[in-house]
Amino acid sequence: MVNRVKENIGRHGLLREGAGAVVVGLSGGADSVALVHALWRLRFDVVAAHCNYGLRGGESDGDEMFVRGLCEELDIRLEVMNADVAGRMRQDRSSMEMACRDIRYEWFETLRAKYNAQAVAVAHHADDKAETVMLNMVRGTGLRGLASMKWYREPGIVRPMLNITRQEIREYLTAAGLGWRDDSSNAKNDVKRNKLRNSVLPQLYQDFPDAQANICATSEHLDEYARFVADVCRQKYAEYVEADGAVDLSRLAESEPFAPLLLWEWFGNQGMTRDMADKVIEFRANSGSRYGTWYIDHGVLRHHATESVMSPIEVNAIEKLPLDIEYVSDRSLFKPKRDMSVAYFDARITDNQPRWTLRRWQKGDRIRPFGMKGSKLVSDVFSDKKLGIAEKERTLVLLRDDVIVWIPEVMNSGEYVVTASTEGIIRLRMKG
Repeated sequence: MVNRVKENIGRHGLLREGAGAVVVGLSGGADSVALVHALWRLRFDVVAAHCNYGLRGGESDGDEMFVRGLCEELDIRLEVMNADVAGRMRQDRSSMEMACRDIRYEWFETLRAKYNAQAVAVAHHADDKAETVMLNMVRGTGLRGLASMKWYREPGIVRPMLNITRQEIREYLTAAGLGWRDDSSNAKNDVKRNKLRNSVLPQLYQDFPDAQANICATSEHLDEYARFVADVCRQKYAEYVEADGAVDLSRLAESEPFAPLLLWEWFGNQGMTRDMADKVIEFRANSGSRYGTWYIDHGVLRHHATESVMSPIEVNAIEKLPLDIEYVSDRSLFKPKRDMSVAYFDARITDNQPRWTLRRWQKGDRIRPFGMKGSKLVSDVFSDKKLGIAEKERTLVLLRDDVIVWIPEVMNSGEYVVTASTEGIIRLRMKG
């Protein structure tokens, strides 16, 4: 298994030897133990990260004790966080599962900054990928949902075991004489994923032994199709959508047999559902008809929330920009959100009276993503995130002098990141 992890890392460019620490999520379960051990054997500088949610009483504390013992045995660094799940559920009005996930990944980001780590590695594997595909299928999430779980996703999350099965992982641990902890909550069919994992898929795999591998392979193929569809939609967008976002529905319907699909791909990120798109085309002659925030005006589709093109704002003080700005002087109060609508910077970003610019993105713009050494075209960032064209048109960038430091709602940069030596922190959010 170690060789396969090494091969995956090299083939997909997930990590680089000698390029810095790797934060690894370590729950104590078989999957995370195997990943930590494999990366340790490959001589990566591992920083294990264990989140104690305290949801299973003594069992949760037992997980932490096991993790501490494993890290001591392997002589690797360990970070442990005791999470306030109930508080986060109240704050976000979210489920327990979502609260735990958000807490975990926000903390991972903090650790990545603390150790200047090249990435955060998580132990998702082939079974997880197949489960996610099937779960998204029954939810009706469409092509993007079926093309799920990539080897790498923003911001800086890598999955080196995505083609390795749960059975292979446990066989590896057994051969290596390594133990692990089983989460008793995974045996309860009180959430959809558990029911799928424990009841539905075992029967499917028994009847169709190749089902798991075929599901994962199909997901990989669908990811290629999704990219192809996105490229075609971009070309069609330029042909049919006016500068103000208006669409001549008669022209579109007469020329394109898949007109509803195009509308959905173009404007899905603005709230248009596939059902809306079907009705827009079917009732395109009904002037005044409304579908969510969309309406038909004499055969032309318009969006009443369409924003006017913003003129660039250039100022000599960040306080003059249309941003909510919060200064955090106490480092212990720093509670980052895994939310691209919020950006955190070392307060030194305001030193030397820089020039600040807030404008629409432009062709050729580049940003240095958090966790990457080099820069990346903003247009490539959009492609990676599969943003719709209408959404791209509205996207702003924030520049310090001539360097992009933030793409609101899309990506935080690696400029002036918060580290262990940071004394003051600036929190930014777009107003409105």
